[in-house]
Amino acid sequence: MTWNKVRHKGEELLKGQDVILGMLIDKPRTGYEIKREFENLFPDFFVATFGTIYPTLNKMEKEAYITREIVQQEGKPNKNVYAITEKGRELFYAYLDSPLEPKSIRYDFIMRLFFGHHSSQEQLLQLIDEEMLTVEEGINRLHNILQDKEKKWHPVQELCWHIGLEHHEAFLQSLKKIKDKIKNEND
Repeated sequence: MTWNKVRHKGEELLKGQDVILGMLIDKPRTGYEIKREFENLFPDFFVATFGTIYPTLNKMEKEAYITREIVQQEGKPNKNVYAITEKGRELFYAYLDSPLEPKSIRYDFIMRLFFGHHSSQEQLLQLIDEEMLTVEEGINRLHNILQDKEKKWHPVQELCWHIGLEHHEAFLQSLKKIKDKIKNEND
């Protein structure tokens, strides 16, 4: 997670909290459900691990942005269900009204590709093939999200999926072109 700070009424909001508050504004969730939402909905936009989610939830509970209900389960460990408070709602809406942050990307594939002139042709082609598989998986995932008839996406949510899909498809075409160019260098 990126942990930049946003201010609202003298309080600081760590980035990542805004996304969690956005998930909880729709309905209470467990930490596991929050992690699953990060993986299913935002894998291309926002990465979060249990190691960042649970400490963030604990901090948010201490600051009264969320509450935690312990739900007893028979034959299983108890589960914690988190819900947003009015204070958390105010903070979330303040986030939505705050200025956009500059886009920041750390993309290991691009860094390795940039320094690829120090690699063999075989290494470069393998790197590109692996990235193409990842991008194709992303395309399939986004198609599945858009075709899920049980979900009623708001038009702006649907737009996010279409932007992601178009980005992936364009990137896949670029990868194919560079792969062909690298293959043809030695011909």
